[in-house]
Amino acid sequence: QDWVEVEAGDFMWLRAFCPQACYAGGPGKFRYLLYKDVNRHAKLGGYLGGRAR
Repeated sequence: QDWVEVEAGDFMWLRAFCPQACYAGGPGKFRYLLYKDVNRHAKLGGYLGGRAR
């Protein structure tokens, strides 16, 4: 239940399966990039493994 104050240029590393929330408390623009490495495994085939298809 901890809130951590961050500012422009800060980086947050959030673990999986943990509750996550964020909000902008100032007058500036706010961006939140959510990246999930889900179902992104490349299929291999062809000569020596080939390339992702």
